[in-house]
Amino acid sequence: MITLQEAEKLFEQALAANGQTEISLYEGLVQRIGASETPELQTLSAKARLNKGVSLAQQGKLQEALAVFEYLHACADSAHTAVRALIAAAMVNRGFVLALQSNTLQALAAYDEVVERFGDIDETELQEQVAKALLNKACALARANRTTEEYAVFNEILRRFETAQDCRIVVLVAKARHNRALALDKMGNSSEADVIFETIADQFWQAEHSSLKEQVIHALAQRAAFKARLGNRNEANDLYDRILNRYAEDPDPKLREHLDRVRFNRGFSYHF
Repeated sequence: MITLQEAEKLFEQALAANGQTEISLYEGLVQRIGASETPELQTLSAKARLNKGVSLAQQGKLQEALAVFEYLHACADSAHTAVRALIAAAMVNRGFVLALQSNTLQALAAYDEVVERFGDIDETELQEQVAKALLNKACALARANRTTEEYAVFNEILRRFETAQDCRIVVLVAKARHNRALALDKMGNSSEADVIFETIADQFWQAEHSSLKEQVIHALAQRAAFKARLGNRNEANDLYDRILNRYAEDPDPKLREHLDRVRFNRGFSYHF
């Protein structure tokens, strides 16, 4: 029987690999752990299966990825919290793959099942997956041009999670508020959408977490896009400058692509 130390070493090797080598290492790890009842090994086995599914999806092997997520989905009643959180993540990813395959109704049902199974459990790791499921559901509705239903799901996210303190969930709530504002704009309420974007920027202006900085940039950039759409080029550029003045010297590498896009859009706004 494999020891936890040996299993962790194999898992680290798989994380460092890619392509078929990564897949094979995860498969080998799962086989060696087998039906072990040790919670730590069960958790590592679930992580390996989840990562295998994600890797397959990233390689475009959607049907194979779906099979992995559905295997984990069948284990949803696991007694171990850590394993249940990984299974919930697999269920969210299952919905995402179904959406990529244009199986919208099945994807929506998959997201709903995550909420039904885990929505009333207080553990942060499970609540994060519930928030992701709802956010993905709203985005699937948006792609189907079901804007009113999309808007209702964003409101549900805010009802459930607006006062959350965990940064992972705070980021998801910020994304929900951003997309809710986009839905309002589609429904003809651009002025309220504009206020929401400004509120997001104000709330996270001093944030140090990369993902929250990104939300500030996205919110102000969207406000700038609104101004440009109305022909208010100077106001749009003022907003782009506000982003650049705040973050241009920020060493966070995750911001570079966003800032390059801001610089491009600022220059482009002169050539309408």
